[in-house]
Amino acid sequence: MISKRLLIHTVNVLHPSGTDRDGNKTYTTTVLNHVRVDYSQGVQIGIAGAQTADTMTLYLDPARAEYTDTKGEPADAIVPAEGDTVVYSGTPYEVRKVTPRSTQGGAAVHHYEVELV
Repeated sequence: MISKRLLIHTVNVLHPSGTDRDGNKTYTTTVLNHVRVDYSQGVQIGIAGAQTADTMTLYLDPARAEYTDTKGEPADAIVPAEGDTVVYSGTPYEVRKVTPRSTQGGAAVHHYEVELV
């Protein structure tokens, strides 16, 4: 388990649930409490020159996270999936990749690392 002292952030996960009668996407929102979001800066040098490659990583420990709906009622435990939207500090980010990290020996998932762009 990741220490709860490090899991200081709260994010909203918007999972596409369908479309409304006007063709707009609808979402199911789950609030994840006790997660961590880290920002990493990067630069890629290519044919077009230097480009920023900044990403954010959401660390989710299923044993420590608390899952609620937007009203504060308990919700089902989820892991963000590719295509979901994560809202952190009022800014929406797209989930690019989800990587489960296992304990030694690979017996169980220790935590998930969710790459956000």
